Amino acid sequence: MTEQEVTFSAVRFHKSSGLQNRVRLEETLKPRKAGLKGRGDKYFVMDRKPWSRCNQTCQSSSLSLLKIDDEDELKFLQLVVPSDSCWIGLPYDNKKKDWAWIDNRPSKLALNTMKYNIRDGGCMFLSKTRLDNNYCDQSLICICGRRLDKFPH
Repeated sequence: MTEQEVTFSAVRFHKSSGLQNRVRLEETLKPRKAGLKGRGDKYFVMDRKPWSRCNQTCQSSSLSLLKIDDEDELKFLQLVVPSDSCWIGLPYDNKKKDWAWIDNRPSKLALNTMKYNIRDGGCMFLSKTRLDNNYCDQSLICICGRRLDKFPH
């Protein structure tokens, strides 16, 4: 893989309570910014679940709800997510009084967290057009992810 490629692999799961019935998709896209490299596996659980059940489903498969590292990854994911809204791993942390990734990593996204009012819901979702928050007990599609920190040469 060259430095100017982003390889995306996805496994989509349809109408199941867990990670089953795999259909593998692979696409290679040229990034807009030279030098960008990234590779990841994203798993979509197509049946709808509340945020906590999505988190459990991902964890039971040694994955986590999706964490988005930067604006380029966000834009790319918006091209490939299903048409519906999908839970990601960005809940509101009541102790910190801020939005935090489930692994406590700081977000590199330019989130205007002031616009995400906790009264509108405590869990963040991703759609083709935006990031937004909703009540965590709403049932949405889950996106589980696994970061690959080392790339093949």
